This record gives sequence, structure tokens and C-alpha cells, in this order.
Amino acid sequence: MSYIRYQMSKLFSLVLLFLAASIFNINEGVALTPLMVLFQHFFITLFPVAVIMLDPPPPDLMNKPPRDPKLPIAHRSAVAQWLAYGVLQFAVTLAAMLLAPGEMSTTEANVPMTTAFVVLSLGSIFAGLTMRRDPESGLVPPVLGAVKILTIPTVVTVFAVEAGVLQDLLMTTSLTGAQWLVCLGWSLIIPVVVELEKAIRRHRIARAPAPLPATTAVAPRAPVTPLREGQSHDDVDGGSRSATGDRDCPRVPPRMAANRHHGRARLDGPADPGGDGLRGGRRIARVRRSVRNHRAVAAYAVVGPSKILVLGPDSSLAPLIAAAVIPLAVVGDSENALALAGVLAILVGLILVIGGFLRLGFVTELLSKPIRLGYLNAIALVVVVGQIPKLLGFSVDAPGLVGEIGEIGKALIGGDVDTLAAVVGIGSLVVIVAFRLWVPVVPGVLVAVVAAIVLSAAAGLTDDIGMVGALPEGLPSLPSVESPGRTSAI
Repeated sequence: MSYIRYQMSKLFSLVLLFLAASIFNINEGVALTPLMVLFQHFFITLFPVAVIMLDPPPPDLMNKPPRDPKLPIAHRSAVAQWLAYGVLQFAVTLAAMLLAPGEMSTTEANVPMTTAFVVLSLGSIFAGLTMRRDPESGLVPPVLGAVKILTIPTVVTVFAVEAGVLQDLLMTTSLTGAQWLVCLGWSLIIPVVVELEKAIRRHRIARAPAPLPATTAVAPRAPVTPLREGQSHDDVDGGSRSATGDRDCPRVPPRMAANRHHGRARLDGPADPGGDGLRGGRRIARVRRSVRNHRAVAAYAVVGPSKILVLGPDSSLAPLIAAAVIPLAVVGDSENALALAGVLAILVGLILVIGGFLRLGFVTELLSKPIRLGYLNAIALVVVVGQIPKLLGFSVDAPGLVGEIGEIGKALIGGDVDTLAAVVGIGSLVVIVAFRLWVPVVPGVLVAVVAAIVLSAAAGLTDDIGMVGALPEGLPSLPSVESPGRTSAI
């Protein structure tokens, strides 16, 4: 519930912020740039979510009454609380942006938008700390571990505002010491109000009649049957005797003994060795491939966690990289686009390293499965449509998926298909599918590639079919990102 509360309040705050900017024409309807919002989600919000997910349960959790199963998660009071927290974050961020000095702009970095970005980032961090428990205070022990994790997004926020490369990417500008203190003051309003609201609720709960303990509600004591002469406790209605001698102790499975004094359960017996076996027996497979830069492949095989090596942007990552890089790159300058892609790769790599140290792999499970499947299926459709012209030996130039499909249809009707290229391409597909169906042990893709190379060389088809050509050796040289008055080497 704490995770849902945090995410929904953050969502409400962003939606309200952009609605207000659009309705009242604040900075031409642009409260934050799209990259600022993406940076918030991937590099700031990730860590408060980790704090909430890793927070241990309160010590009196088992003494609380069970939650009503008929009550949905999104009931009226819960939605009202999410909306109230979201309105709080929205109001603080909007006020900080409107009261910041300087003029707003959608094309140049300015202090008001940077202030809004900082206040929203720090407010999200403080909100994650205070919302990790409810209605208990988020500032009670163990709070030190949460504070350690939340120092990471705090440092990232500072770098996003003061580092030159991130300034160019996010369109932020440096703030003075006084402006940083103002941003901190605005951000502290959020945890103060949240803690005050929870304190009021705790006071109301304390004044309300005490509910039945969880152990009493779950396992009520059975009535005691008087013993007849010569009869033992075990002979009465199949009853069982507890370790303390109580006749009316409810029966439990032999591997579980309930501690009725503390309201907790303890498992008796040997632990399941499956998890420890998987963790201790994990082995890193080394895969050999015939590529130019064999040292990089060997290094990846040693440190990589998977038996399958992907050494370049695959079809699911390429659109994301292009969507982030193309709007920022100089038109027609491939070197600039390559530099921006390198910056993106470095940032993502740093986040992955930090996430590995903090054991945040479970965060990937928070992405909805339908969203992931829909994205991958859409990418598969785009890739298939884009490869059909290459498979049949012609090319199309049309914007968008629908335009490409139309151009492919016109090319097929107009007889633009290259018969030789189509035979090689479709034959390769047949070989791949045949091996997958009947000889799955043998990699059909490898057989198809080798057979196509041998056939092209033996039949002299190198001039008739487009070839990849010679591959460059070694690692590519990384260019520099140049901005007005600043050069940042990668």
C-alpha cells in the first residue's frame, strides 16, 4: 500500500502540474521538459521506491487486525489520500516555480524551471522517506538505511543541475547557494505536512475503541469440554495440547508452530535448499563467437550474467535510444548523435551498477506485464515491416509504419522485387524455421548465415546481392559533446 500511495501521489502531482501549465498558459504550457520528467522517473523516483519496498514491517504488524478482504485497494479514503498528497506536491512545485526569479523559456535553460525540477526531485525523495510507513511515522527506526539509499538521488539531483553535460541534456541551469536553500525549504514542506497528517490519524486511532487482536480474530479459543473419568485431553473431540499445556490450542501443520504471545509464526524443520543452491551454484557461462573484437566479447562473457550475449543495441532498445537522442542531436551530425548516445549509455550503466550494489533487481517486476508485452509486440511489428523490403531486395522511403506498408504494397504490385535476393532471404527463413521445428539442438540462424555466405561466394553473387562488407576492428573512438562555451569529453 505504501508503494501504491507514493506512486499515485507522484502521478497526480505531475498530471496537475501539466494541466495547470496548459490551462493558465504558464511557460506556454510547458512546466517541465520531457527529459526532466523521464529523468525524474528513472533516476530519482527509483530510489524512494526501493526504500519503500525494502523497508522492514513494523514490529506490531501481526498484532493488528486483518484487512477487510471486501475493501478494494482503491477505496474512497485511499484515493482521497493519494489525491491530497499529490495536490500537496503539485502546489509546492508550482509555487516554487512561479516565485523563482527570472523569466521562463521553453528553448533556453532558466531558473524557474530548474527550481521546479529541484523542488519536485527533493520533494519526491522526502515523500518516499515519510511514506514508507503508514500511519506510523517514516522517521522512526530503522531510518538510517533509508537515508543512505536516498542520498544517491539527492546527489544525482545536484549533478543534474550543476554538471555541464546534464545541463545540456535536461535544459537546467546552475543555482546559487541561496536558491538551493530556497528549494530545500520548499521541499521540506512536503514531509512536514505528511507527518502532521499521519500524527492526526494516529491520535484518532488511539482514541477509537481497541479492535480485537489478530490472533483472537483468526483463531478463537474453542469451548472447553469437561473430562470424564479415565479420559485424556487428546481423546476429547480430536483436540490437541499445546507446548504450554493448553487443551484448546487449534491444530496447525507440523512444520508451523504459532507463537500466541507475540502473534508471529515460526517454521520448524529443515530450510528449503533451493534458493541457496541457486545463489551458490550460479555459474557464468563463457560463450565464444567469431567477431573482430574478441577481447571485449571474452570480458563480457566473464562478467555477464547470461549465456546469451547481446553486444549492440537490439531491436527493443534502439527505438528508446533514438527517441532520447534524436531530439537533442544536431540535424545531420552523426558524431553529435553518437556522443549523446554515449552519454546515455554511461548514465544507464551507472544506474545499473548502483542498482546492483543495492540489490534493486526486483524493481523490474514493478513494470506491468501487459505494457512490456505490448511494447515488445509493437517493436516486433515495426522491425518485421522494416525488414520486408530488405528481404525482397528493394527499398522504400516513407514516414511511419502505415506509410511503409503502403510503399511495400506498391513495390510488390509494381514488380520491384529482386528475385535473387528474395530467394536467398526466404530460403534462409525456411532453414531457420526448419531447424527450430525438427532439429532444435542445432542453431538454425547460424546454419542459415553460414550457408548464405558460402552460397554467395561459390556462385559469385557478391555483386548481385548487397553485402555487409568488411567490419571495422577494435573499439570506436568516442567524440566530444560541444556546447556554447563548454566542451565535455566523454
